[in-house]
Amino acid sequence: MVLKSSEFNPDFPKQIIESGEWIFGDHASSFQKCYQCGTCTGACPSGRITALRTRKLIRSALAGIDSILSGDDLWMCTTCYECYEKCPREVKITDIIKIIRNIAAEKGYIAEPHRKTSLLVFKTGHAVPVNDEIK
Repeated sequence: MVLKSSEFNPDFPKQIIESGEWIFGDHASSFQKCYQCGTCTGACPSGRITALRTRKLIRSALAGIDSILSGDDLWMCTTCYECYEKCPREVKITDIIKIIRNIAAEKGYIAEPHRKTSLLVFKTGHAVPVNDEIK
C-alpha cells in the first residue's frame, strides 16, 4: 500500500501526547522512543488471532497517520499489558492505545462492543449488568 503525503498529519503525534498527558503524564510521550523492534507484536495474544499488529499502530501514530482512528485494529487490543511489559524501550504501549482510542471516540469512531459497554457504564455504573441473563 502506497501512502500519499496528504495522508500524513504532522500534528497527530503531538495530539496524542497532549491528549494523554493529563491522565498518563510522561507515559503519553513514551511512544516516541519506539524503534520498531516488533517485540510488542510478538507478545500480543490478541495479535495471534486477529489482524492486530501493535507495532504497526505505534508506527502509524509516530508517522502521523491519523487514519488509524477509524480502523478496527485500534479496538482489537485487550489491554492485557503484555506489550507494555515486554518492550525493551519501556514504551507504555497500552496507555498509548488508550489515548488513541479516546481521540477516536471523540471523533465518533468506536467499535460497537465498546460503545455498548460505555453506554452500560454510563447508564448503570457497571460494565456488566447484573440481571437474570448474566447470572
